[in-house]
Amino acid sequence: MTKTFLHYICAASLLLGASACSSSGADEPTPDGGSQLPCHMSVVLVLADQASGNATPEGDYDAGQGYENYIDLRLPAPDIKLSLFETDNTYAGDIANPVVTSMDYDGKGSKTYLLEFDLSEEFYNKFNGRSFKLMMLANFNHRFPSAYTTLTAIGDKGRRYTAKDLPGPVLQQEDKIAMYGVSQYDNVAFEAGARISLGKLHLIRALAKVEVFDSEASTMPIQTVELTRHNTLSYSVPEGVLHQNDYVKGSYDDDYIAHVTTDAAYETAGPVPFSYTEVDGKRHYIIYVPEYANLGADGNPRPEAERARLRVSYSDDRIFYVEFRRSDSSPFLDISRNVWYRFALNRKDAQMSVETQVVPYDEKNLNIGFGLNSGLNLVPIMDSNGRVVYYYDPATGDYYGPDRKTKIPNPYIDRDPVTGWNLSRDINGRFVCYHDTKNGKFYGWDKKTEILQPTANIDPETGWYTIIRAADNVILYYYDQNASVWYMPDKTTKVEEPFK
Repeated sequence: MTKTFLHYICAASLLLGASACSSSGADEPTPDGGSQLPCHMSVVLVLADQASGNATPEGDYDAGQGYENYIDLRLPAPDIKLSLFETDNTYAGDIANPVVTSMDYDGKGSKTYLLEFDLSEEFYNKFNGRSFKLMMLANFNHRFPSAYTTLTAIGDKGRRYTAKDLPGPVLQQEDKIAMYGVSQYDNVAFEAGARISLGKLHLIRALAKVEVFDSEASTMPIQTVELTRHNTLSYSVPEGVLHQNDYVKGSYDDDYIAHVTTDAAYETAGPVPFSYTEVDGKRHYIIYVPEYANLGADGNPRPEAERARLRVSYSDDRIFYVEFRRSDSSPFLDISRNVWYRFALNRKDAQMSVETQVVPYDEKNLNIGFGLNSGLNLVPIMDSNGRVVYYYDPATGDYYGPDRKTKIPNPYIDRDPVTGWNLSRDINGRFVCYHDTKNGKFYGWDKKTEILQPTANIDPETGWYTIIRAADNVILYYYDQNASVWYMPDKTTKVEEPFK
């Protein structure tokens, strides 16, 4: 059996910053009589990169894929809730109306989200220089817990699932999995013009992922897979988790919640059949399920009839039952949230063995700040290597190049909202030109200069795009698509703002 942690959706670099809240642009008084009130908070959620396919048991974390990483941020009402708490877990209020920008949306989910929201004067007065907790809920179908006074009293009634409602083998957008995260940030000082990085806020999914497939050595293919028991209720908020230290231990084997949040009243013995998807020509039976207690309150295994097990059938009518455990000699395991259980079955004649793997999540650190700098309140957006690829101005919604001066179109939208033209990008996701697909024409940044298709005109000497004006076939620029750099026709002089 494999235990893989669908580990923290590495919500990296929670940030506090300073900005003017007045829509008129006028400065507002600060509590200490200063000229500007720090009143804007920015949160950057960064999902980890996919680890290698053949992870070692010692362990590379797995990043999840597709809608496993999906957070519903659709406007006008993103399906998220942010709440503040005192360090003694006393509720201190919600953060209303966050503004959300998805930085690398791929059609299913995003690895990077920028969440922004106003920082009230009340919050400034109460927590400036102090410690606090931030809790985030996501994908609750807007049915968030309410009227709680402490973090320990959040009345999460959970989400109901029948056997046919359990998602799998491939998640769809409507299958969005509820997520929860909470962490404490100590002695945070809000200072106008400062960039403050608080570290990470890790989110954990409310469901477990169970996958069953034939190992490479197996000579008989699986015919059907069923889960013998399951819970019909999934608690979106795990009980007793008051800090991300409760589930992020800094240890590969321990980075999960040590207990399950379940109610035996919602257990059912009705078998749940798995559907399958093909991976490299082989069937992989996959389902996503709520937590289930295979262990009793005393920590010992429950009776066989009360445990959730896998019922696997083969073409010769043989039936095998597979327990949730690391190996035949290891202790039984509960089915825990945010964990990927992978069972590689090796069937030969009358015998069957179970191979195990452990593949938790990897994480990536982004050191992103928020604040005032050189007159502009810009958020640096970095690539996986920590290189700034552009800046975002949350006050205006504008984007700037790495020089902090050159305004560029939104790097992560598919179409220009005015013309409807597609935005053609390079391999780094940087904007190159507009593409009028209706008329089959390409245009420069000014939306006026018609050019020939850049990808169809490659300079044989450098391999760069040759940017040619359509009207007279004159070379206007060269574009290094690997480095995202524009050059004049001399191939030496760099251009920060082409088509100006």
